[in-house]
Order: sequence, then structure tokens, then C-alpha cells
Amino acid sequence: MTPKQRELLLFIKDYTEMRKYAPSLKDMADYFGKYRSTMFNRVSILIEKGWLGHDAYIERSYYITDKGMSELRKLGLIN
Repeated sequence: MTPKQRELLLFIKDYTEMRKYAPSLKDMADYFGKYRSTMFNRVSILIEKGWLGHDAYIERSYYITDKGMSELRKLGLIN
């Protein structure tokens, strides 16, 4: 997992825990100072790796999968 991937997963985790809903691509882009298309690409990679999931027909439906949570635990970033 690259530092950028780790940072994005942690952002999604923290954002979701704090607000009780997942961030939009715009929220991610604003936070990281990037374009939405850049965030779409980064999110797509996390989904391909199985670390992030979402329902394509529901807005703000990103969630960290069990595999993603396991990866964050291995890195010592969460309990």
C-alpha cells in the first residue's frame, strides 16, 4: 500500500466515523487539494485491490472492506 493509498483510506475511515456517511469525490478532492478525476482514479485503484467498496448506484457509498481494514491493522494504523 502506497502512502497516498493509506492516507486516502484513513481519510475515508475517519470521515465516515465522524459524519456517519461516506465522503463524496468532491469532499476527497477538496481535502487533498486535487481534482475529482484524480480522486476517482485513486478510489478506483483501491476498489480494484479490494480495499474499498461501494454501490455504484448510491451516492456516498464508499466503505473500507474487511481486506482494507486488515491491511490498515497490519500497518499498525488502527486497532
